Amino acid sequence: MPKASVKRNINKKKDKLIEFVLDIEKYPIFVPYCIDAKIHQKNDTCDFVNIIADLTIGKGLFKDTYKSDVKFNKKNNSIYVKNIDGPLKYLDNKWTFEDHKEGTEIYFDVDFEIKNKFLIVFKDQGPGFKEKNIENIFKRFYSNRPKNFGEHSGLGLNIVRNIIELHKGKIKALNRPDIKGAQIEETLPKFS
Repeated sequence: MPKASVKRNINKKKDKLIEFVLDIEKYPIFVPYCIDAKIHQKNDTCDFVNIIADLTIGKGLFKDTYKSDVKFNKKNNSIYVKNIDGPLKYLDNKWTFEDHKEGTEIYFDVDFEIKNKFLIVFKDQGPGFKEKNIENIFKRFYSNRPKNFGEHSGLGLNIVRNIIELHKGKIKALNRPDIKGAQIEETLPKFS
C-alpha cells in the first residue's frame, strides 16, 4: 500500500495548473511510461468537472490500462481520483491547488494498492520457439528438440503449467520481440 504526499510551490497560475492536470489525453507526452490516455466521459457543471478516463501504463512487453473517476471541485480547487477498473485494487488520489505569493502551492496525496499478482519472467537468447502455435509446448510429451540433444520426456513445461494453474496462476510463452530468444511469463496470485 504505497502512500505518498508531496507539497510544491510552482511559479504558474492556479487555473493553468488545474487545466494541465485535467488535460488527461496529453499525459502520454509528459508522464513517464504513459502509453495512451482516453477520456470516455466528461461533464462540466457549475461546481464540478467529472471525467471518466483510461490510462495505459507500460514499458516493453508489459502494459496495463486502468480506468479512473476524476472529479474536479471548482469551489475548493481540488481534484479527486478513484480507480474504477484495472490493475489497481484501489486508488485514492487528491490534488489541492492554493494561491501563493510565488505562484501556486500544490498538495498531492496518493494511496494505492496493486491487485494480487506476482509476475515472473524467464528469457533466453537461444533460437526461440519455432512452433506456429506456441501453446503446443505445454502439451504432455511434446518436444521439438533435436535427436542429439539428449534424453527428454516432453513433460517439463506441461508439469510447470499444471502446478501454476493449481495455484490459480497463468503461464504464457512467446518469442522475444527485442532480440532472438524465448520468453516464459508466469503470473501467480500474491499470498500474504
